[in-house]
Amino acid sequence: MPTSCSSRTSTALSPDLSVRPASSPCQTEGEVVAIAQAGAGIFWLELALSLLPMSPMAGQFAMVGFKDTQDPLLNRPLSIASFEAGSTGCRVGFLVAIRGKGTRRLAEARQGHKLRVIIPMGQSFLRHVGPDQRRIIAVAGGVGVAPMVLLGRQIKQVSPEADFLLLYGAKTKAELAKRHLGLTDGLYVATEDGSEGFKGRVTELVEAERALLLQAGGSAKVFACGPLPMLYALNKLAERHRFDLVVSFEGPMGCGMGFCLGCAMENREGMYVKLCQKGPVMDAKEVDWERLTRSDELRGAGCDFKPA
Repeated sequence: MPTSCSSRTSTALSPDLSVRPASSPCQTEGEVVAIAQAGAGIFWLELALSLLPMSPMAGQFAMVGFKDTQDPLLNRPLSIASFEAGSTGCRVGFLVAIRGKGTRRLAEARQGHKLRVIIPMGQSFLRHVGPDQRRIIAVAGGVGVAPMVLLGRQIKQVSPEADFLLLYGAKTKAELAKRHLGLTDGLYVATEDGSEGFKGRVTELVEAERALLLQAGGSAKVFACGPLPMLYALNKLAERHRFDLVVSFEGPMGCGMGFCLGCAMENREGMYVKLCQKGPVMDAKEVDWERLTRSDELRGAGCDFKPA
């Protein structure tokens, strides 16, 4: 169960994240300090929190809900895009796509509004990064860019010598959220209508720029977050070009704590895993892609989890 948040936030990231102490998620109150449109059907939400015992890592998420209503009843799982810890509190940012009643209500929040927050939750991309990693290539579709922004900021603490490049795709220029996320260096953009950057899907951009993988002498690792068809296409590229791929999935999460089983997904061994605990970040080799793409449960999903 979530714990209260009374310990001082730890901001250090161990180079060997496999030995990092486990942390329980905190249930706390978040105050809206910034909310703004970030793109077509997308908004930026930033909350002020009390100090946390452990800083969230890139790829983890928070369950965010309402204190003043039971409609909707369930919290919404949101990928963490930014995190800053001060002497008296923290600020956490989310990039949210409006997809249902819950996210629509969040978009209507105003500064000073109090929200219920459980944070941090799930597994991180950083568990898949070694201290000798030479290049990290992040591939994001739509609001799947959210955890990649935090990954870019944290990666230097884990692997100081690594290059970090971000390939970011959307349908149109209007759906890109570059301004609110501060994206500049090492950024490659693709839009399906050609309104900015490469014309085509971001997976086609990966194919066009696969020399980025070769320049790293075979040591590049690709992290991806976005719609399921994008992740499926990237896995095909990973198999063809033999690069390591780590993906972030979503699922219809009700509780985020592993009790409701709403996010259970069958892996390659035929065992069911709970994405809220064993994910949302997973090695692509663990995934039964053919079975997954035959299912409607995750079809069309993005990294800002599907509202219940």
